Amino acid sequence: MSSVRIGFPAVLDRIGTGHAVIQASAGTGKTYTLEHLVVDLLLQGVALEEICVVTFTQKAALELRSRVRAKLEALVALREDTATVGEPARVIGPTERAALDTALRAFDRATLDTIHGFCQQILRDSAFEGGRLFRQEAVASEEAFWTAFRTLARTRFAQGADRDLFALALEHFKGFEALGTFLKQALAERSHLELPDSGPLEAALEAFPADLAEALCAELEGGGEAGPGCPMLQGLKAGKVYKTSYGRLRRVMGALLEAWNAWRNGAEPRTFWLLAGGDLAGYEVLAKPGFTGETARLAEAFETLRAQATTPEAVFAGAFLEAIADEMARWKQERGLYDFDDMIQLVKTAVTGPGGEGLVKRLRDRFRVALIDEFQDTDANQWAIFRKLFLEAEEGRHRLILVGDPKQAIYGFRGGDLPTYLTAVEEVQRRSGRPAQELDTNHRSTREVIERCNTIFDQGFFTGGNADHYVTAVKCGKTTLRIQDGDGQPLPALQVLEIPEGSAASMRREAAQAIARTLRDLLARGPRLAAGETARPIGPEGIFVLTRTGKEGLEIAQVLREHGLPCAFYKQEGLFESPEALAIRDLLLAVEQPWDESRRAKALLGPFFGFSFREAERSRDLPEHHPVLRRLAHWGELARTRRFAEFFSSLVRDSGITRRQLFLSDSQRGLTNILHILEALHHEALSRHATLADLARTLQAWIQDQDRPSGDDADTQRLERTAGAIQIMTMHKSKGLEAPVVALFGAWSEGSTQDQRHRFHDPSQGRRVWLGSRSAAPKATRDRIAWEAQEEGERLAYVALTRAQGQLILPRLALGKAKGPYANLNARLHDLEASESSSDRASDFRPLQPPKATVAPLDASERLADWTPPLLPPLPQTAFDDWKKRSRPTWVFSFSSLARLSDHGDEGRLDEPAVPDAPMDPEDGPRGGARLGTAVHALFEEMPLDTFQETDFERWLSLPVVAERLQRHHPGEGRRVVAEWIHRGLGRPLPLPGGGSTILAEAGPRLLRELDFLTPYPVGKDLLTGSIDALFEWQGRTFILDWKTNRLPEYGPSAVGSVVQESYGLQVKVYTLTTCRFLGIDNREAYEQLFGGVIYVFVRGLRHDQGVWTHRPTWEEVLGYRSDLADLPLARLIPAAAGGAQHV
Repeated sequence: MSSVRIGFPAVLDRIGTGHAVIQASAGTGKTYTLEHLVVDLLLQGVALEEICVVTFTQKAALELRSRVRAKLEALVALREDTATVGEPARVIGPTERAALDTALRAFDRATLDTIHGFCQQILRDSAFEGGRLFRQEAVASEEAFWTAFRTLARTRFAQGADRDLFALALEHFKGFEALGTFLKQALAERSHLELPDSGPLEAALEAFPADLAEALCAELEGGGEAGPGCPMLQGLKAGKVYKTSYGRLRRVMGALLEAWNAWRNGAEPRTFWLLAGGDLAGYEVLAKPGFTGETARLAEAFETLRAQATTPEAVFAGAFLEAIADEMARWKQERGLYDFDDMIQLVKTAVTGPGGEGLVKRLRDRFRVALIDEFQDTDANQWAIFRKLFLEAEEGRHRLILVGDPKQAIYGFRGGDLPTYLTAVEEVQRRSGRPAQELDTNHRSTREVIERCNTIFDQGFFTGGNADHYVTAVKCGKTTLRIQDGDGQPLPALQVLEIPEGSAASMRREAAQAIARTLRDLLARGPRLAAGETARPIGPEGIFVLTRTGKEGLEIAQVLREHGLPCAFYKQEGLFESPEALAIRDLLLAVEQPWDESRRAKALLGPFFGFSFREAERSRDLPEHHPVLRRLAHWGELARTRRFAEFFSSLVRDSGITRRQLFLSDSQRGLTNILHILEALHHEALSRHATLADLARTLQAWIQDQDRPSGDDADTQRLERTAGAIQIMTMHKSKGLEAPVVALFGAWSEGSTQDQRHRFHDPSQGRRVWLGSRSAAPKATRDRIAWEAQEEGERLAYVALTRAQGQLILPRLALGKAKGPYANLNARLHDLEASESSSDRASDFRPLQPPKATVAPLDASERLADWTPPLLPPLPQTAFDDWKKRSRPTWVFSFSSLARLSDHGDEGRLDEPAVPDAPMDPEDGPRGGARLGTAVHALFEEMPLDTFQETDFERWLSLPVVAERLQRHHPGEGRRVVAEWIHRGLGRPLPLPGGGSTILAEAGPRLLRELDFLTPYPVGKDLLTGSIDALFEWQGRTFILDWKTNRLPEYGPSAVGSVVQESYGLQVKVYTLTTCRFLGIDNREAYEQLFGGVIYVFVRGLRHDQGVWTHRPTWEEVLGYRSDLADLPLARLIPAAAGGAQHV
């Protein structure tokens, strides 16, 4: 077989064969590089099972897994060179192709997973070392937290030393739910929190000169003149503190004295900062030098006390978090549970702690290479795991390859820690002796977009530590890519929209209007994204509008719809904060108790009935036969009888909610949310056998964020439409995506103040988190928080700008009006216009006047007033049937279900029955049936092969392991005969198709017993599942073997052949096609080389050296098998509601 040359990323020649770092700027083909890196490792002799590929999201892991599999399939089938002249390349010859083919066959055993999936597997494998149950279940972090918090609120926090502090906490947060939400957020950062230490605080309180503070307050109360009779005020004047500061100083000092007196009278130190108020910590007037006399002594004591300043939030966290964490751990340990937050910490403890050497050795023996994608989002615990397993392993055998981009580190709020990434990069570079290798060719965007972005990023955009990350400006890798209008005329790569100065709200409105008008004008010109001779139209779905917050997304969506532009939200969070969640909860409660007037009124006002207030008021006293009560009663009956599929279907169908939502709403968001939530509740009902009241309570817990449905992104709203709509999303959600046109809206504020966790890095302590008011923090801490927030904002703006393929649309505010992520970008737009005013590129950054406003379109009610639905021709039945077939979901068919469609109802049954007229010979063994079939199959699967070295049956039967297996699986009558079946089946020669024989016990690792399979159905999109008794390899070919316990009149070749043909013909076809797919056989040559045939062994005939049927179908027969399966009426196995034809 000839060799071929394939093109390869040049960076793979630069990283060497040791540890390495690859830094991939946005759009530079990171995933392409990763898939080729896996191939390169395979070509170097590393087995696929020895490669660990880890990324940080489920979506990325699935995409990478799909890309690597597709690449392997393509390379195995490749027969022509693909490398161009001068391009780095690899040669695929027979040896290399065999290695790739082996990897492809073993692909389902490959480790390409998320970091949490990788850790979850380690936890299962290391349960013994970790002292955990071998079978543990995942539990939502929310459920674990709220269970522990409620338990402690009823016990420890309600009594003893914590009682008063807990009461203060409830008062401070104005309720139990708000306090719990804060503590849950703080718990996620527990190891990084800046918490108060009562020791230094008590020392500072003991030393504080309260008499001087009282004297100062008295002088301030006395008029505030700094004369001879006011020595404290004279001391203030010497320090240049004047009357303008006296008012606040008096308030601060008065609050301090009140708190100090409370402490002196027995209040515990933790309450000092609660009583002193928030002003004290951030009050720096007395930090000035130059005070004299006793005022200087008071100022020094005040500063000593203020150095211990904290916030009420930090006090409460310090008081309660440790107890909550302990209670959560106890609750999970007792029940064999773990949550999402446990996985990485437990693995880190297991591999770096005492006694972890055995686990580390096992993992190092299993994996030689680790590829960590998106490593800029790592944290200290994750880095500790991979450093221990790979970087500290034996030089030359193990490799660690980190792939990331520090410019895209935007997930600090989720625990991502950029300094940890930078430390890891330095350590890998030191070990390898190689610098980080840059991917510097952008394959996403046009040359013009890349040039505009490079100019923006060139000077002054990145500050602080970010300036070190922008090393190389990217080059264009698709020089023929361009954006043009419908007439082929080029469109600008950048549109800068001038926004008039005004209030924050007015500037947002102006910016939204300008963006909407610009997009409407752009779409009217028929834009296209062209590459060479091919041009792809850009519709609304080819446009992203990126925002900082969900609230900004709602603002721009409203304006876009006013301009007649369809839009949809991509991965919008807050599904259970939506009004639809509340409406469904109200409906469930009304269905449970339809006679409760209050519950019924809420349901009537909701979207499922759509009553007005007047209609709801008239429905207070309804007769029993009223349609509303009858409908509620019908729904209640369905729920009480657990017919939840009918129940949820009826809620949608009989309420008419679909028609109302589509007709009366200008978006599909509400309907999409309703269907999404009902689907989640349906799954909950089936998995928990829940009642209607259970479902209402569950939904309430989801609404209150005290629990979450299983699965990723459980609170993320689905996209309401997938085509023909502008996509609105946050900048964070846009990471990893691209669009021909990208507009930025908002992001010019510092963001929400609701999160009371402020992250920063201390030079000596690393990652830290300040809780509560930022103004209460020491100045050095405040500065670090502000610097790091600005730097993360710059990185977020970089991510947003680099999503664009053909055009960027950027509002430009007045200087100084933009803050947050947009601040530096806005300043650069001003700078670049000024600096480029005398050059040929002056127009690149000069603001354009957005298209003039036009008459606003009519609202929905006005449009509907004169609208008549068009009459559509009746839909042909054939077209409907075709649509129904194509739109049905993927279905998983079991072999036994297929057997019901064949002409032989017994086919595929495990309880292989006796033939009715077969004689009952006592020496023929026990009666047939399900129990015997299960026992015999278990014995054939579990009997150790090395026992058959003993060829004498009696001595073999006396072996302890044989006796134990027989006692376990078949202790009843006919035990000796069953044992003889096993000994003859595995330990004696069996005939093979085409001649010859083999002893199965001698196959060793080339024998696979009880092989479960899940494989694509031979035609269409469905799947097929089942189990093959045995596959074994002999002289390079693979054979199928199936054990049968049927009692037959005779066991000669013709007799067993007739039984197989009549009762197991479909099984032969399914097993043959499945095995061919397992072996990768798709042509005659491969079939003749690799497939041996089929063997059916009727074990009762073995004592007469009979009972074996063998067959090796021709390749034409195998092709016919596919046609036979394609002709089966599969629709009869699929419920009609899912697009099939099963109505019972």
